[in-house]
Amino acid sequence: SNCGRDVLRLRNALDGGDFAAARAIGHSLGGVGGSYGFEEITRLGRAIEERSLRGDSAGVRGLTSQLEEYLSRVQPEFR
Repeated sequence: SNCGRDVLRLRNALDGGDFAAARAIGHSLGGVGGSYGFEEITRLGRAIEERSLRGDSAGVRGLTSQLEEYLSRVQPEFR
């Protein structure tokens, strides 16, 4: 659910041209994904961070859509 909120936060950051916020969200996703066994979240987060640093709005939007699609498919298991 936190990652779902991050999708919304990313879109809002991009709408406002706030690449620093998008970079920070990407950085956070890049760190937290692997901690919970979601390597795809880590990969997407790092790519979002990198493209945010370059000011690549279209790239970040595409990755955000990929993240949203991934989150709609993943089923976490709680042990």
